[in-house]
Amino acid sequence: MDSNTQVNTKKILLALDWYDNRVHQGVAKVAQKYGWDLFCLHKTQNQQGIPTCWRGDGAITMIGHKETSDFFKEHKIPVIDLGLEKHGLQVPRVVTNNEMIGKMAANHFLERGFTNFYVPFECGLPMFEERSESFKNTLKKAGYECHVLNSPNIYDEHLFNHSSDWWKKKLPQLQFPAALFAFEDSWAAQWLALLESMAYKIPSEVAILGADNDPLISTASHISLSSIDTDQHGLGVRAAEALEVLISQPQSGSPLLIKHEPLNTITRASTDVIASSNPVVNRALAIIYDDVTINASGLAQKMEMSVQGLQRSFRAHFHMSPGQIIRQLRLRRVKYLLIHCKMSSEDISRQTGFYSIQALHLFFKRETGITPGAYKRLKNPQA
Repeated sequence: MDSNTQVNTKKILLALDWYDNRVHQGVAKVAQKYGWDLFCLHKTQNQQGIPTCWRGDGAITMIGHKETSDFFKEHKIPVIDLGLEKHGLQVPRVVTNNEMIGKMAANHFLERGFTNFYVPFECGLPMFEERSESFKNTLKKAGYECHVLNSPNIYDEHLFNHSSDWWKKKLPQLQFPAALFAFEDSWAAQWLALLESMAYKIPSEVAILGADNDPLISTASHISLSSIDTDQHGLGVRAAEALEVLISQPQSGSPLLIKHEPLNTITRASTDVIASSNPVVNRALAIIYDDVTINASGLAQKMEMSVQGLQRSFRAHFHMSPGQIIRQLRLRRVKYLLIHCKMSSEDISRQTGFYSIQALHLFFKRETGITPGAYKRLKNPQA
């Protein structure tokens, strides 16, 4: 029986150009579920492609080099690609939804009243190009422009290869308060350290946002880093489940592109500021962020203003009405509680400002097109 079990065990390769233990954990969880023999290989710059003599039943990797694409083309081994590089193979890809990440980054800054937006450079990598373009497009729809700093590509050199004097000449004059979306956490951490060394105040002068929510990076500095949680564990699970379908049901017609949704934006010290230059809007936003259960009339009362006066101030100095931003923040809070907290619908209603479960249900379905229960099952299918 042991020998039969060994014969039937699928040999699966996980080969990453980068290493994220959360992706590994997600794949390992599915490997345990299906009894895979999982071999994890961390590739380096000098180890392009898959080991020449490796043979197995399937692989999860990034097909970024000709050697890798040629290997899978020749040996016809089922593979899930975690990247977006052009290689000509008709294989399923499981990738983060970078358009959604860029949109979330823009909304994170817009909701705090920022009007001056920056990205560090155009790096040429498909994943970060998608994030950058979505960030810019979301800002454009809100009536704002995003500026490119045209700094060196961090893939080519470190930011601290240059002196503060060099940077002062290189960087354009930043308009304060500035909002910088640095595409991912390691880059954001470098920018945070650089700008702080140049005596910029974080976040009051420059707010910095990363992505991927790497706990070893985002909380390492004395100024913790805000970041978009791209659910790397879930990405690993999704990729492994897609590979199991590809192996066990080869004729099922697996989708060639699966976009894995980010979870939410984690606000830490690097963006924890209200940036509107208008004192009325600034104070109102601070109150809303402190209490998402408040409504527009309650907000006006707290500010000792009429509802009409408050709305006029927002029309003149902000891209959303008080009611719109309250609804947006409430919706985000409801989504977070549905996914991450084991709470009753009644408790979620109470914590997010709805007078009944029915009111929450109607609001959520109007805003998303599905019920809270359906959303929870969609995001946590194994819960």
